[in-house]
Amino acid sequence: MSRRVWERLLAELREGRPALLVSVIESKGSVPRKDRPRMLFTDEGLQVGTIGGGCVDGFAYELARRAGESKGAIRDTLHLDAEAGDETGLVCGGEILAEAERFTPQDLARAEDLAAAPEEAPYRVLIFGGGHVSLSLGRFAHEVGFAVHVLDDREKYASAERFPFAAETRVGDVASADRWMPLGERDAVVIATRGHRHDETALTWAAGTEAGYIGMLSSSRKRKLIVEALLEGGLQPEALGERFHAPVGLSIGALTAEEIALAIAAELIQWRNGNRE
Repeated sequence: MSRRVWERLLAELREGRPALLVSVIESKGSVPRKDRPRMLFTDEGLQVGTIGGGCVDGFAYELARRAGESKGAIRDTLHLDAEAGDETGLVCGGEILAEAERFTPQDLARAEDLAAAPEEAPYRVLIFGGGHVSLSLGRFAHEVGFAVHVLDDREKYASAERFPFAAETRVGDVASADRWMPLGERDAVVIATRGHRHDETALTWAAGTEAGYIGMLSSSRKRKLIVEALLEGGLQPEALGERFHAPVGLSIGALTAEEIALAIAAELIQWRNGNRE
């Protein structure tokens, strides 16, 4: 979710306005968030993002105020223990080390470099198929911070008009994905095409990538049939391993396209946050 904070910071600086960035540098023990979040306070007093909500964000606000007054960077630690419980309302038992820094338009180049660092890149999800489930999944995934990419061989199902929130949409068959983007451990593939044959082709392709998560919209029987066919075709079992999820999504009794998409998005979050621990 820090991606939106970076994007807003760069936008503010490009418009000639200063802003205050608060970043969690380190955390210990039980804390509201363990993903080293960031938040931004604009010159107009708006807050973008959160590092934990409630009193934790209040701590960030006070830290940012001090940084604004000093016109430099300030670090401080918030202890979420029983002694401070009455004051903070939180007794998690952990502590948060945060840094607040004032950025001005003259700092734009440095901010751009910081935002472009590999560790700041969002997790990506490549969705094969642009149908109803994919549309809802893409929307959910975007809202929780994934960069969404959609591939479908039908133009009306893989368009910027249909997926306005997507980082990219492409029209083409599965084979065209080879010319698209290399996948790594921070990338997810979700297969939700319009047919069994297309799913099988997409799964074969995904198995040959370094994607950290591969999910396929299917029943247990469909999974069995497709995997058996791939194994008979020479695919090695370890090519899929524990990263393969089919039926895809957490088991929440989902029925509608939106519910199924929500279950898949929840599983993507579970996978992403598990990687961060």
